[in-house]
Amino acid sequence: MWNPFKKSKEYQFEEGELVKSMNFSLETQPEEVLPVSDWPEESVAPEEPVVSLEQLESEGLSVRLRRIIRGILLALVFLVPIFMIPVTAPGDVLVLNKQALIYGLVLISVILWLVMIVRQGGVRFKISGLELGMLIFLVAVLLSAIFSDRVYQSFLSSGGFVVLAALVILPFLLLNFFEKRESGLVVDYFMAGSFLAILFGLLSLYGLSVFKLFSFLFYKNLVFSSQFNTVGTVNNLGALASVLLVAISSSFFNSFTKSDNSKDENSRFWPWLMPVIKTGGAVSSVILLLILNWWVFYTVVAVGMAGTLFGTVLAKKYLGIYLRPKAVNLFGPLTILVLALLLLLGSRYFPFNFPGRQNLPLEVGLTQKGSFEVAKGSLSTKLPFGVGPGNFSLAFDKYKPSGVNNSAFWNTRFGNAASELWNLVIQTGVVGLGAFVFLIFSVLYFPLKKARSDVEGMHSWLEVMPLLAASLALFFLYPFNLVLNFVFWLSIGLWALTLSSDASQKRMTVKMDDISLRSVLSSLGFVLALVFGLVGGYLIFQKYQGELYFAKATRINLTSPAEIDKVIGLIGKSFQANQNDGRYLNGLAKLLLGKINLEINNKKDKPEETKARLENLVRSVVQVANQMTVNQPLDSSNWANAGFVYENLIGVTQGADQAAVLAYQEYLKRAPQDPSIYIRLGTIYLSRADTNSAALTNARRQKQEIQDESKIIEIIKGDYEKSEDSFKKAIELKRDLASALYNLGVVYERRAELKNAIKQLELTRLLEQNNPGLALELGLLYYRNGQKDNALAEMARAVSLSSNYANARWYLALFLEERGRVDLAIGQLKEILKIDVNKDNQVVLDKLAALEEGEREFPPGKVTNKKPLEEPVKNPR
Repeated sequence: MWNPFKKSKEYQFEEGELVKSMNFSLETQPEEVLPVSDWPEESVAPEEPVVSLEQLESEGLSVRLRRIIRGILLALVFLVPIFMIPVTAPGDVLVLNKQALIYGLVLISVILWLVMIVRQGGVRFKISGLELGMLIFLVAVLLSAIFSDRVYQSFLSSGGFVVLAALVILPFLLLNFFEKRESGLVVDYFMAGSFLAILFGLLSLYGLSVFKLFSFLFYKNLVFSSQFNTVGTVNNLGALASVLLVAISSSFFNSFTKSDNSKDENSRFWPWLMPVIKTGGAVSSVILLLILNWWVFYTVVAVGMAGTLFGTVLAKKYLGIYLRPKAVNLFGPLTILVLALLLLLGSRYFPFNFPGRQNLPLEVGLTQKGSFEVAKGSLSTKLPFGVGPGNFSLAFDKYKPSGVNNSAFWNTRFGNAASELWNLVIQTGVVGLGAFVFLIFSVLYFPLKKARSDVEGMHSWLEVMPLLAASLALFFLYPFNLVLNFVFWLSIGLWALTLSSDASQKRMTVKMDDISLRSVLSSLGFVLALVFGLVGGYLIFQKYQGELYFAKATRINLTSPAEIDKVIGLIGKSFQANQNDGRYLNGLAKLLLGKINLEINNKKDKPEETKARLENLVRSVVQVANQMTVNQPLDSSNWANAGFVYENLIGVTQGADQAAVLAYQEYLKRAPQDPSIYIRLGTIYLSRADTNSAALTNARRQKQEIQDESKIIEIIKGDYEKSEDSFKKAIELKRDLASALYNLGVVYERRAELKNAIKQLELTRLLEQNNPGLALELGLLYYRNGQKDNALAEMARAVSLSSNYANARWYLALFLEERGRVDLAIGQLKEILKIDVNKDNQVVLDKLAALEEGEREFPPGKVTNKKPLEEPVKNPR
């Protein structure tokens, strides 16, 4: 509002739209007096502009639409950090809901804006200097998505093109529906939503979950862990807290640059509410950052505080304004900066356990070195456009860093690099990286170059700059989820807003009835944005619909065949709604495998009925497994899931073993550094060789005619060799993989290479010190190789590891009997009989009776011919 008592030199008046349309001038012209002789014969009054009722109604509608759009944008800024509707599947109650929220509200805003433009007959765009950089970056990501290995994922994932397009449009909306002095209003809404998200997360972390209310609003038995929050992981929440702390501190610091009536002009929250929000946000952010105690977040805070303090220096250099902040304004940012630097150094060398840290979940991620290895491999084959947005896991599978297999997380499939910068390089290639560099150049250079000529709203410029600095620092240090990505583009939008001009003369005018190239291209851009926006909205709706069916399926207890059929039907609807989500087919396959097991064990129904149902189920699950690899053939996880299905059908249908082998081999083409699949391959070869060997031995025992016996022997020998090669390959990738070492020993044992078998099991023992089953197997190998002292010691160790391990006590009794220590052997047999499951075991009772009568059943060297009492303990993991 204009204040007539202020000095006029502090204001820059602009010619109003109505004045310009009536051809009035703001300057007062001297009245010209004409002699009578020069008067016109008939004085005609000048025509006054006539404003029609339709024009007034159109202007009124535009004002209302403008207010609605502003409200939508402010609601979006407030809701994104806290929005959560637990109606989707467990594990995805945040991402898809926030994705729908962001895209939906931005699309509605664009549609309403287009209505305004049509009613007004044109539009005047604000120009900030960032538009070209943002559009070039958007086009680069679009090209990367088009040439992606998984196009659907690159467009519709939380980091895909569709969401990015909405996020890039957000700065344009902020720029054209807010004045630069209102940037603080947008920041206030951001601080309010972020404060609530961090507060709720902290309360949940300390055991005071506020999310239990959702169990009453939506459905019963809704469980939230103590680590749940509305942002993502606890580290995601900490990243938001670091940015929020910077925003609050910069808001406090720059309060000295604001005029007394700025708060009224901005129509901010109630005077008493914002101080509460800022204080609560600062306190909760500090507490969370101290709990996490991670140098990355301290660095972000330090960069933001440096931006706050050096903003005055930049203001003098680029804007020509000399600011003198009060000491009280400097105290807060300086204190936070010093503490952040101290904690940054201390967190690397000194442990700091703030109360609540013990409740933190374990979160792991790739290192910078590991991210570099993945980027190097990805760019070697996907240099121009990368693997596509949202496809980091594909690059990780193929170019898995060597150090990962030597860690405890060797079997983890990482979905992000160490920072968002590495994600950008890997997913969008050099084109995306170049576009991003140009965007940052636009952000840091072009606006500052022209800033000296436009100094209005300087306090907003100083308030937003630290927020942008913190967001950029976070981009280089930490991977983004959807909320952090939104904060990043929000900061760019606010930066563009504060560096733009509200003067109408500096806007780009586009008229609907103009045939100029600018107007045609702008109209075409709006139409394309609307059409593709509606298409994207439809695809997100389909995705959401499938997720609702899947969520309903996951909440059904599988306690009866009828419920299993119901779940299968719901997952089938999920797949019909969205055929590109691998979880649906994978879940469906597991349910069908469960039904197959039920039919195999079905003894109630007629055999012919069971057989018919079994054949139908097998055909169905094979079709599902095949569909997995057809939908997204470049995704290694689909081949692994298909191989798992075929592997579970071995012995049920012919050819399942070969189908599993082929599926796993296709997986290894896409993920060659994964040792677990080599173990699966080796197990299939080993099992097939054992089955054929047992069949051949049985045929010989029964003196049956064997055709092509030499060929069968060669096949068995070949399978053992393939099994050996697979296990060796797994050991090459991970030398401390106990299951590979053990199974390689089993292969040697099958080929009667006892020394090699013993060596492998001894290596396995170093990794599985407390595995009684391994001790039993090694003890038997020692005995077979003539190392009877070692055999006795190892069998005794098995008993000490598991006192109820009946097999170990059985063989220990036989070893002791052979050595003539019958009393100790009798003691072991009595211990076996104390176990409930073996108390009436006739084999043990007969043996005990024979020993008590002094009878010894076998000569030395025949102990291992005795069959075990039960199945051995599970093999090493």
